[in-house]
Amino acid sequence: MRSRFVLAVIAALAAAPALAEQAPPPGGCHYEIALADADARMLDVAMICAGEGPFALSTYRFVTDAHVKDLRGAAGSTIAKTEEGWTLTGAGGAARASYRFDVDELAGSTNSPSLGQRIGGSVVAGVRSFLLVPEGGRRPLPLTLRFRAPEGAAAVTGLARTGDLERLDTADFPYISFMAMGRIEVLRVPVAARPGPGRGDAGTLTVAILDEQLPLAREALAQWMGASAARIGAYFGGFPAAESLVVVQPVPGLRYLRRGMVAGGGGATMLLRIGAATQPADLFGQWMLMHELVHFAAPFVDGHAWLMEGMAVYVETRLRVAAGWFPRDDAWRGFIRNFRQGIPAMEQQGLAQARGIGPVYWGGTLMMLLADAEIVEKSGGAKSLADCFQAVLAEGGDTAQRWSLDRFVAVCDRATGFGTLARLVEAHVAKGSPVDLAPLLAKLGVQLGEYEASVVYD
Repeated sequence: MRSRFVLAVIAALAAAPALAEQAPPPGGCHYEIALADADARMLDVAMICAGEGPFALSTYRFVTDAHVKDLRGAAGSTIAKTEEGWTLTGAGGAARASYRFDVDELAGSTNSPSLGQRIGGSVVAGVRSFLLVPEGGRRPLPLTLRFRAPEGAAAVTGLARTGDLERLDTADFPYISFMAMGRIEVLRVPVAARPGPGRGDAGTLTVAILDEQLPLAREALAQWMGASAARIGAYFGGFPAAESLVVVQPVPGLRYLRRGMVAGGGGATMLLRIGAATQPADLFGQWMLMHELVHFAAPFVDGHAWLMEGMAVYVETRLRVAAGWFPRDDAWRGFIRNFRQGIPAMEQQGLAQARGIGPVYWGGTLMMLLADAEIVEKSGGAKSLADCFQAVLAEGGDTAQRWSLDRFVAVCDRATGFGTLARLVEAHVAKGSPVDLAPLLAKLGVQLGEYEASVVYD
């Protein structure tokens, strides 16, 4: 067994091109990353940074010296250990180092998908987990990565790509971006993305299935992913990311979607846990994928989960109803019943202080409905909340970005022209103000019937 492992390491290293073939980006670093075996138990990393430094190298949080093996300088560069990490000093105009990263040790000690979690012969991890990154001070450092994997294995991310190089910079840290590696099954789903320089609207949603049994037909899975992405693209003026990743983790013994989470530290990525017993007929009735895809289309706004989650619930519900995947009566019944969970926070302490699913998700969703209804009414139907969200994306506000609430509101209201979101934020975010839902529902012509068993439209 050990001899096969050693041979696999030698083969992986031999297959990797010489480091000199790829120069680092100006002022940054390049990493050649080879899976030492098909199960991605160990990574062999070679790095080159522009300039001689010295560079202070550090690991990601919760990653320790025990995970980094055989760190050494190369081509005249030297490594010195410090209390905080290591110092890399270059020679000949560049700083070079190589090391091995123990993925198994990390996965065993954390068992976290944002750091490293083993699923059979595969691993889901944060891209940042295994990189030794120079401290750049206040100036973000550009980084490029190139992965190599032995036969029977692959490594995929949701990072921006040029050829076989994947790009991010240190401004994306400490936020994570998911990746998958090892014995994974990879599907490529074409999407019509928002147009970008040199590529038009061509985009790819990569689906990586981790190494666990999932009998679900791949054609059905890809069709569902593609149809959902198309609905997102139609609403937002194009799918929000040219390159994106959905890591599918099958959950043995269960049915339906179990959990979804998005990580945007450098790219649009999602971890989606699907019950292994899920049937093709189940897929379009599930809300979770569409909800998480909406998150791809908005920046992270720190301290204002109500905005991000309210947007996701509101848009996801609208799109599924419009597609015929969710009954309109069920949508309205759910809205009207659940708005009650959000109203106390909107009326009392304000949504910025809201905690818990009810106040955050449903207070945020009601804010979206109030805003959309006002914009549509004041514009005579010429504009809607979709114009707000499209303007945010046009300003670069996708899931890989970090925005303030003030910036989001300003861009939104400039696009719609009525100051709607600013007034709602003033009334219900930093403080509370009364919410009168009845007049809105009367204008919309919708109410719950007797015993809330039906929805009545007027």
